[in-house]
Amino acid sequence: MAKPYIYVDITSLERSASEIGVFLNNYRKYFGGMDDTMNSLRTSWVSDDYTKFMQQWRIFYSGNSIGVGMRREFSNYKEYLEYAAQQYKKCQSNAYDRVNKLR
Repeated sequence: MAKPYIYVDITSLERSASEIGVFLNNYRKYFGGMDDTMNSLRTSWVSDDYTKFMQQWRIFYSGNSIGVGMRREFSNYKEYLEYAAQQYKKCQSNAYDRVNKLR
């Protein structure tokens, strides 16, 4: 009876981690630019609306907002995928070494 084996596509893990990295870089770039734009509006948009809008923007952009939490979770997932790929590579290398020693 043949023993089952597990196939892990390491390249897909690495590619997924890379795509998440691209997403995070774009997210930081665009939202960082938005924050600068919001601050620059202060000179031309002087009213209670601006103050209220900026309060809401700060809530969105703050450390415990959904946006920041999402970035943190995507970053954690990217690191996990990179770690998993690295561990599978080590396991695969170890298996090849063991097979070669049997020959």
